[in-house]
Amino acid sequence: VECVRPNSCGQPDSFSSFHVSTQLQNIGVLEMVRVIRHGYPIRLSFSDFLNRYKDLVIPTLGVKKKLSTEEKCRMVLQQSKLQGWQMGTSKVFLRYWQADQLNDGCYQLLKKIITCQKVVRGWLARQRVSHRLSLHHKEE
Repeated sequence: VECVRPNSCGQPDSFSSFHVSTQLQNIGVLEMVRVIRHGYPIRLSFSDFLNRYKDLVIPTLGVKKKLSTEEKCRMVLQQSKLQGWQMGTSKVFLRYWQADQLNDGCYQLLKKIITCQKVVRGWLARQRVSHRLSLHHKEE
């Protein structure tokens, strides 16, 4: 939370629009308003974006480890076939439906992973039971 002072002298009932606008510009409020006006309510730093969505293209990113975080973010966005996203110097800007689409992709991937885990755990359990039954039959 940033405080904005209405004037530089600290006197009540005195407002300096130049002083206030300078403060707002310095803390980035004006830039944030401009970005939101252009329709990009989701703003994630490159590292936050990768932490959240890198699993969508992990095989490709693993091969190209020397890429910068910006290039990796661009790769995730391009491979997810989203249109209209923007990248700044340190952040990825998305529209609300683009973030929903990426989150849905992560959810679908998670469902597939859970299904694979279920299949493998079931197979391992059947193998253990089969092994125990064969040991039990040998003892008899």
